[in-house]
Amino acid sequence: MLVDHIIYITAPPSPRISLLSSLLPHLFALTRSYPIPSAEAFVEKLSLMYKNLKYGLSQGPLEPDARTWPGLAELLFLRTIGSIWPTSDLNHAVISPTRVLMGAYLGLGRVRSLRDIASGLFLCTLFLQFEELSKRLVPEAVNFVANSILHLAPHGYKNVASIPGSFPSPDFMSDLCRPLSLDVNKSLGLVAGKADFVKILSGCHHDEQTKVDLLGISFELLRRFADMYKSLEGFPELFEPLSRILCDIRLRKLPESLQASQIAHFFIFY
Repeated sequence: MLVDHIIYITAPPSPRISLLSSLLPHLFALTRSYPIPSAEAFVEKLSLMYKNLKYGLSQGPLEPDARTWPGLAELLFLRTIGSIWPTSDLNHAVISPTRVLMGAYLGLGRVRSLRDIASGLFLCTLFLQFEELSKRLVPEAVNFVANSILHLAPHGYKNVASIPGSFPSPDFMSDLCRPLSLDVNKSLGLVAGKADFVKILSGCHHDEQTKVDLLGISFELLRRFADMYKSLEGFPELFEPLSRILCDIRLRKLPESLQASQIAHFFIFY
C-alpha cells in the first residue's frame, strides 16, 4: 500500500515531494523487517513499468502520445528504490531489474521534447548514484548525456556522419529535435540554474531558460561521469570523441555561465 501511495502522491499536477520524504523512513523500516514481501512489491511495479515501456514502443517511439519515458512519479519511485535498497550489489532482487529498466529507457526511448531530455537526464543522475561505489560502466547514460548536449548546444554538425565517435544518435537533427536547440539570440543573457524537473515533467511551458538549465545539467553530468570512469582502461577511447564535441561547441553563442563550465569540463578530460 505504501508503494502505491508513493506513486499516487508524486503524480502531477500536484506532486507532494515533502510527503514522500516523510514516508521514506517508514518504508525503509518495513523493507528491513519484511525483505522478501517488500522486494516482491517493488518488482511488481517495475514489471508494470516495463510493460508500459513495451506498449509505448509498440505504438511508435516517435508518437507524441507514446509513453516511452518515465514521468515524475515513476522517476521518484526509481529514486526511492535507490534510497532503500543497496545499489552496489552485483546481483540484487530489486536493484538489478531496476538497473535494466533504466537502461532500457535510455537505450530505447526516442527524444521528442524537452520533457524527454529532462526525464533522461534524471535517469542519468540516478545511474550516477547507483554506480557511485561500484563504478560500473553505463554506456546508455554517457550516450544520452552526449546526445542531450548535441540537441541543446549550438554547433556546426549537420548530420550523424559528421559527429565524432560512433555512439548512436538516432534523433540528431530530426524534425522533432531541431526546435530543442538554444536560440542564441534569446539565451545569451540567461544564467544557468537548477532545472525545475517538477515543472518540466508536468508538461508546463518550456522556454529558453529551461534549455539553458538542461544544458548546464548535461555539462555537469558529463564531468561527473568522466570523474567516475577515469580509472577505466578504456577511458581515452570512451571520452576522446566527447572532448572533441565539447571543442566544437560554439562557445560565444552560449550564456557566460555555460561558457565557463564548458571550458572547465573540457580540461578535465586532459
